[in-house]
Amino acid sequence: MRTLKIYDKGFSPLTTFLEGEYSGLEYRQTLGEVGDCGFVLDLSNPKVTDANLRHYNRLEVIEDGVVQWVGFITQKTVKLSVVEIKAKGLIGLLKKRLVGSGYTASGDAGLAVSSLLGTINATEDTGITFGEEDIINSVNLTFERQSAFDAIKKIADTVGAQFEVTTTRKLNFKTQVGSDLSSSVVFRYNSGQVSQANILRFEVEDDGDAIITKAYGKSSTLSSSQENTSLKANFGVLEGFRDFRVANTQASLDGLTSSLCQGPLFSPSIELTPTVADNFKVGDVVRIQLKNKLINLDDSYQILEKQVRVAGLEKHITVRVNSLIQSIVYNIGDINSRLSLLESKV
Repeated sequence: MRTLKIYDKGFSPLTTFLEGEYSGLEYRQTLGEVGDCGFVLDLSNPKVTDANLRHYNRLEVIEDGVVQWVGFITQKTVKLSVVEIKAKGLIGLLKKRLVGSGYTASGDAGLAVSSLLGTINATEDTGITFGEEDIINSVNLTFERQSAFDAIKKIADTVGAQFEVTTTRKLNFKTQVGSDLSSSVVFRYNSGQVSQANILRFEVEDDGDAIITKAYGKSSTLSSSQENTSLKANFGVLEGFRDFRVANTQASLDGLTSSLCQGPLFSPSIELTPTVADNFKVGDVVRIQLKNKLINLDDSYQILEKQVRVAGLEKHITVRVNSLIQSIVYNIGDINSRLSLLESKV
């Protein structure tokens, strides 16, 4: 049973849409970013009211009693007989809340994020509470009317952390969120054993435009120069600069400047067969085994994005994982045509 539960902005229940009362359900979660959700309702349903579908009402997608996605309504498109609903992930509320003028986050990075969230919730409760943190590094940053989301992201960039808001409405701020499921969750395709595949499609976008091997940063009178020696050896000197006005110490500025250095933006996207068990989430580490004429891959990767599309009783899942190693991607070639056999036989 898959239901859509609507709450007011204080998470007091308003109504529930059952299977058969909605269509076109899709939802997406992205690590460290704002996910989204969409579905269609029939205007003849008495539950379809202005009060139930008010902007910023909270929404949960629930499957067999377990919350799969949580967020808030942002858009309604009314047509002759239906209304299309769009929502954003709950973490998106932090983009609509600002820290005060001259707000300083200092000391232990995790405690700084916890304190920032507490300050935001003291004005009006977002429904998000602080969860787990394991960061030992410190920060000293000052923000000027920036969104709480941007402030947390700057703190994360400074210390190399990841953050998420879970379906239980917990804000986790850790070295790496999620769990290691690589021994139990395996996505596989072998051109010699197509019947055992649970990967339907696989493609990689390889974008080198954003490569930076040497970065420069400044903040007031402070300056920093950071480089990634391995990236520099592969791609040469490719420079970038940013004025990080939030950094108050050299260590904080060095951390932010170092975060500018990055390699090619690989975006491996994997579409799974509808029979795959939905027992993983964004942030989890899974194992990917892929073998065909060009690729022989068997390694663990973190899920950065998960998109779910419901069609009837079937659930179609597409995931995006972290960067594939360079030698593999450069041998990908035309991955769609190479996997045409899989698509025709799975």
